[in-house]
Parts: sequence; structure tokens; C-alpha cells
Amino acid sequence: MKALHYVTIVVILLLTLAMAWVNNDKDAPIPILILAFGALGATVREHVEIRGLSPEEKTKRLSDAAIIVCFKPVVGALIALILMSLLLSGMVSGDLFPKFINIEGEFESGMAVLRGGVTLAENGDFYKMIAWSIIAGYSEKFVLAKLDGLTGKTGQTSSHNKK
Repeated sequence: MKALHYVTIVVILLLTLAMAWVNNDKDAPIPILILAFGALGATVREHVEIRGLSPEEKTKRLSDAAIIVCFKPVVGALIALILMSLLLSGMVSGDLFPKFINIEGEFESGMAVLRGGVTLAENGDFYKMIAWSIIAGYSEKFVLAKLDGLTGKTGQTSSHNKK
């Protein structure tokens, strides 16, 4: 079996475990779901990209880049977490994005923030969170463009990219 198939099975298992944990434990941290859905988005993107290749290109990509194929879900998961951090901080907002409540409380510890208090405002926000986690994993460029926009680096190129 190819590396991508193994990665896909692992991501689906992790997603299933994350859903079961969050569904059965009222204190389970929501970021677990965000990470899992971000990894799912990256895995789906890899499948979509490989699907468009010729058989020779598929074989070369999957054999030469097994480590990269395995690494993409990790990057997708982290990018999804970055997007959710932007949403929680209020740096990115709008009707298309989930809204959170109880984010203004006094900071006690990172674990306290992850385990309690901060939650989604409405049931629909849960589905928005899932959708944006998958989108973030699928398209890292979306989140990175948002970060560039926030830091004022939009459209700038580094000297090593210039000819």
C-alpha cells in the first residue's frame, strides 16, 4: 500500500477518535477537532492533486515524496489551529466565520483556556469551525495570505526571489 493510503487511514482514525473524545467528554478541548479536521483537509488536497497526475507522475510523486505526503497532514493541522487562533483573537471575523463566547475571561493557564470556558456561540458555529478547519488544511495559502495581510507583508518579495 502506498504512503498516501496509510496516511489517509491514520488521519481518518485520528478524526474518528477526536470526534468520539469531544462527543463523550464535556471537558475535551475543541482544538483536538480543529487539528484533526485540518489534517483531513490536507489529506483530501493531496488526493485531489494526485488524482490529476498521469500514472507515471503518480508513481514518482508517491515514491519520491513519501515523507512529504506524511508531513502534509501535520502542516494542515497546524495551519487550521493558526486560523482558529486568528478567529479566537478577533483578528479575522465575519458572518462566514464561527463566533466564540467567553473569550474575555481572566487568563489562568493554557490548559484552563483549552479545557473550559471558551466555547462556540451557536450550534451553527460548530459546523463553521469544522468547515474552516478543513479549508485551512486544504489551502494553507489562504491562512498564510491572511497572516501576511495582518503583518503588512502582502505583495512584498524577498531579495532572493528577485532576478
